[in-house]
Amino acid sequence: MGSHVPDGRICHNRARGRRWSAGPFFILRLSTCLFSESAFTSSSRCFLPCMRCARTRACTGCSSCSPFRCWAAWRTFFAIYLPELRYSRGARVATRAVSQLIDPNRAVREARNDFDRTPTVQHRLRLGEALLEAGDAKEARQHFEQAATGPFAGDHAVLLGLARAQFATGDAAPAQATLAALFEAHRAARQQPDPTLLYARALAATGAPGTREAFEQALACANDAAARCLYGEWLLTQNGAADKERARTLFDEILRDARHWTRYAKDHNREWLQRAQAAQSSFR
Repeated sequence: MGSHVPDGRICHNRARGRRWSAGPFFILRLSTCLFSESAFTSSSRCFLPCMRCARTRACTGCSSCSPFRCWAAWRTFFAIYLPELRYSRGARVATRAVSQLIDPNRAVREARNDFDRTPTVQHRLRLGEALLEAGDAKEARQHFEQAATGPFAGDHAVLLGLARAQFATGDAAPAQATLAALFEAHRAARQQPDPTLLYARALAATGAPGTREAFEQALACANDAAARCLYGEWLLTQNGAADKERARTLFDEILRDARHWTRYAKDHNREWLQRAQAAQSSFR
């Protein structure tokens, strides 16, 4: 049986199994109804049109378009469109941004509450990750070090989290040793972007041999612009002209690829794009 649209008619598209899509016209009208004062006057029409008028892009003057008789349109929006919007990438990004703005400590607070309630290794790792994201690497390191002393000492997440915390607190040498243990226990980690790039950064910070090879490995595993940008910055610190030319090539690749990035990719790589632009300007 088809679902009822706000003007009381049966939606035949629904009856045939096709789904409605929340078009911008309907959402714009809904937003106008929410925030327009004239939407609440008896003479107002079309600030929240019925679905029939929304489909034809013109108001027929039916009673369903009256602001005082639009409850079916509200019901349709919240029952059909709103649940589907949350699965879009843009909605998820916007939700995280708003949550971070309104309550920046929410992730840490919830993770800490869960750990205090049930102090399992999983909850400890979650708290450590939340603390790292919040910039509290010192406390995060304490949790990862505690997790690394138990039966999960060789766990992939434990070792990688510990190495991240060690590097974030300025201890590149311990981070290098932890990542070496990770690669020994989990051979697949040598092909993963996060541990390989962190290992190259740790080698670069300590001036250890093998930094170039580590960056090349990170470049082969990279899934964003971070490896190219950081490798290029390290190459600029070397004395060879060939290294500087390679760095320039890497920065050029980032700037060229950025023209084709999606909005999500631009947001994700914003820092590396800005650093590549700044480095590229130094060649001029």
